[in-house]
Formats: sequence, structure tokens, C-alpha cells
Amino acid sequence: MKLSSGHKFLKASDTPNGSLITVKNEGEWIISTRFKYPDGNPQQQFVIEVEYQGERRRLTLNKGNREILIKAWGNDTQVWVGKEMRLNIFLALVGSQKRQVFEVEPLIADKTLKETEETLDKQIDESIDFTQ
Repeated sequence: MKLSSGHKFLKASDTPNGSLITVKNEGEWIISTRFKYPDGNPQQQFVIEVEYQGERRRLTLNKGNREILIKAWGNDTQVWVGKEMRLNIFLALVGSQKRQVFEVEPLIADKTLKETEETLDKQIDESIDFTQ
């Protein structure tokens, strides 16, 4: 699916921490008009279309965020369509400046992957008799 150039990018600085978004397409690799490799060649970015507060936006997923979604939903991005995620916003050093950035937190049956893992860890701990 090709993205319409009319959709604005969703930025961490415009989004409150904990905001929920829904994936609307399988995404695509685009050539960045803003970022270049040290040799001067343009970088490629993976961009998905999401819905945020009833509005469609484009969202660039860095490698870390792609890996989080792959772990939760698999590597077929068509499967991601319709799924929800939470955006966790924090300050990070980007280049030489502190900027607001986000980390995605995929929702799995109304829980995040982290919450699901914590629940499973607790169940395992409770099922083990450590007194023996």
C-alpha cells in the first residue's frame, strides 16, 4: 500500500505519554529527505500509517521499535493492521540534542507485551515451591 503524501507525521513532541494508536497499513520503506548516512547517501526509513485521535498520521519506526513489534506480532506487517499500541514518551539524546522520542508498547488482548510477560513471570514464580 502506498501512503498518501497528505498525512502528517506523528511526533513524540505532539503526543502525550501513553497515547494509544492503531496501525492502519502494513507500512513501507521510504527514502528519507531529512537523514543521510555519513557517506551522503539518504537513509531509508520504515513508515506505517496509524490512527491517532481519529486522524490518520504517518509514523516512522526505528529499528528498536520495529523489533518490539516483530516480537509481539511477528514479521509479517500485514498482520499488524488493526492492532493497537501505546506510545511511551521520554527524553533521549539524539545527535547532540535532548529530544522527546517514543517507544512503542504493543497491546495484546488489552494488555501490553510487558504486562503479559510480567503476568506470566508471576504465575511461574507462584507455581514454584521455593521452600524445598
